[in-house]
Amino acid sequence: CEIVIPNSKSNVVHEFPDHIFAPNLKFIPMTWEMGLKEEVQAADLVICPSLWSAPIEGALIKSLYWGRAVAVFFALYSFSNEISNNAIIRLTSDLDQSALDILKFLQKSQSEKQEKQYHARKYIKKLYSQMDLKSLFD
Repeated sequence: CEIVIPNSKSNVVHEFPDHIFAPNLKFIPMTWEMGLKEEVQAADLVICPSLWSAPIEGALIKSLYWGRAVAVFFALYSFSNEISNNAIIRLTSDLDQSALDILKFLQKSQSEKQEKQYHARKYIKKLYSQMDLKSLFD
């Protein structure tokens, strides 16, 4: 499985333990307009590692709308706490347990995975019910 980090390695190398650099980990600087949207749409799972800023919350909302499944790490006062467990995968700070939770999700049937996507889009449509979603997220 290929893992794409939408940033240059030099910008995020300090965030990763040394042992995490594997051949399937790709660092590709990109923005939503320059390929990130397509990466999110193609990914089996999008992980939003931090939810402490408005841009990250915006990325979470776009990922919920366009992605197949989204995982977040627990943060006590984050926006993600308002999202139903049916729509999102919640990870803990225990990286071993989080890795197991991700593997467990990826091994689920296609219909179980699609159910996450359905609930995520339903949540976003409810959140933005008065807006034109296509123009908001394109």
